[in-house]
Amino acid sequence: MRADSATAHVDSGVGVNEDVATVTNGAAWVLDGATGLGGESHTPGATDATWYVGRVDCYLREHVHDDVPLETVLRRCVQSVAAEFHELAGDVDPANEPSAAVAVARWREDSDAVEYAVLGDASVVFRFPSGDVETVHGHGPREHDAAAVAELGRLKREEGLSHEDAFEALLPRLREIRAVKNTPEGYWVLSLDPDATDQATTGTVEGVTGANLFTDGVEPLVESYEVFGDWAEATSFLHERGPAAAVEHLREFERADADCETHPRFKQHDDAGIALVTFADETVRPTDSAK
Repeated sequence: MRADSATAHVDSGVGVNEDVATVTNGAAWVLDGATGLGGESHTPGATDATWYVGRVDCYLREHVHDDVPLETVLRRCVQSVAAEFHELAGDVDPANEPSAAVAVARWREDSDAVEYAVLGDASVVFRFPSGDVETVHGHGPREHDAAAVAELGRLKREEGLSHEDAFEALLPRLREIRAVKNTPEGYWVLSLDPDATDQATTGTVEGVTGANLFTDGVEPLVESYEVFGDWAEATSFLHERGPAAAVEHLREFERADADCETHPRFKQHDDAGIALVTFADETVRPTDSAK
């Protein structure tokens, strides 16, 4: 499997960008960082999340092609980054730990297979010669966040709060959600617990023409705003026009709904990370071993 073209693009939402998109020789990944909600900074980064995704990105650049399964690469990555974090900060409350969603894919020139791993609310979409797509959405805190967004709307609607005041009132609930990170009652992401990587969705596909990796800030293009009818249409647009054009569509919808009323969400703009790879080899059918 040989990459014919590859592009990585990140667009900042509001304030500091905490997403990463990277394409290297034989691999690609996206990271969506989340800073702890305690209001404290424990690292020299602009935020703890930017420090965290930066360290994860550096580790993957060095080790993504280690001769072990991708979930093992992620486990060792968390062990390494967690050790660095604890040196800087010691032990912190789980709600204050930095974390990140990840989608990563890797391939070799002597194989038709593309291996992937997804943990948290990131996604990878594979394209096949037929035009069909296979979409792997990570779970992360999606259900928890949906309930919190509904409560945000209730606070605005029933109590007459502005979006900013409603979000401030919601912070205790968001801290409760963050506190159950990487527990069976909560959700699974990269953070400081290596065992969480056992929950990654992993698999292998063959004969793909493209691999498209997204942070969740990109998903509203299909899932909420319906700029595109499905992921096949979205990925076709991305490969024809490029990620910057797709993100501009995203920002147009967000600007038109600046108060987050038509499409309820935590903030007007979210960071958006995209990694696109087109493969020269377009041969066989897919085989999926996702667990």
